[in-house]
Amino acid sequence: MNIDAINLRTLRFFVSVCHHQNFSETARLENVSPSMISRTIQQLEESLGVSLLYRNTRSIMPTEAGLQLLSSAQKIIEELSWLKQTLHSQEAIQGLIRLNAPISFTQQHILPHLAELQTRYPQLDIELTQKDEYVDPLKHPTDLLFRIGMLADSSLKARILATVKMGLFASPDYVNQHGMPQTLDDLADHKSVVYKGHLGVEPWLVQLPNGQWLRQQIPAALAVNNGDSMLMGAIQGLGLALLPDWLSHHAVSQGLLTPVLADYPWTVRVEPTYVSAIYPNSRQAPPSVRTVIDFFVEKYGSPPYWQEGRQQLVK
Repeated sequence: MNIDAINLRTLRFFVSVCHHQNFSETARLENVSPSMISRTIQQLEESLGVSLLYRNTRSIMPTEAGLQLLSSAQKIIEELSWLKQTLHSQEAIQGLIRLNAPISFTQQHILPHLAELQTRYPQLDIELTQKDEYVDPLKHPTDLLFRIGMLADSSLKARILATVKMGLFASPDYVNQHGMPQTLDDLADHKSVVYKGHLGVEPWLVQLPNGQWLRQQIPAALAVNNGDSMLMGAIQGLGLALLPDWLSHHAVSQGLLTPVLADYPWTVRVEPTYVSAIYPNSRQAPPSVRTVIDFFVEKYGSPPYWQEGRQQLVK
């Protein structure tokens, strides 16, 4: 076996032949003769001491050894391509990047930063789609998703930007009219603003001192399917609202909402919920994707700016 005789061009020829299942198409794409492609593959087989292709008059298919080499060759080509892009990273931060994010999160924590992102990388074009429902980037062309929820799909890679913390809130006007609940039992005399999605009304869970999670059911004055609408309903005094920190922090800091029963942990699910940047599970994220993720990590901070002062506000 003469490994030294194998080079990147040879591997690129081999991968192309496997994909197109003939020598002629690879030769056309590489602007060389079919005989040269055939000779190069034959030399590769001789160097490795194995047969890599089944050849017949109709098509060319990889053997078992050929399939193993194909997998490794694709990774090698991808790694070298990534290395080339990294070494020219400033030049590589250009072209189109397709983002997808929930509507309310986009309004509060993505759009306010896009002008600075494009000032830093003027050759970067952004296509932003806002959608609360989950979008599979493997089925719908998307380079980077911002998602709020649990992490599960192993076919995707994720970078956690923050852990979501929930809180129960009411407007000052609501408290003036209906009073401030002092105990969990007091909630029975109040109204709520709730989120209702395709799975129904989102539950309210509160953790008792013994560690048990208890579901709280409060009559709903308003049910909505959008975070901004839920926030506005609470600000307008329609009822109590269970809100994530990234959605409530501006209203709380401006005095439009006040914490309710803040000594209790609140949530809508007991499993940890994250704000995450998600992208397809390739070996390396493209430089533009990594750059955008790093930018938002910088802008959000650790802990994220929407959790600054949280302990003082809710305790």
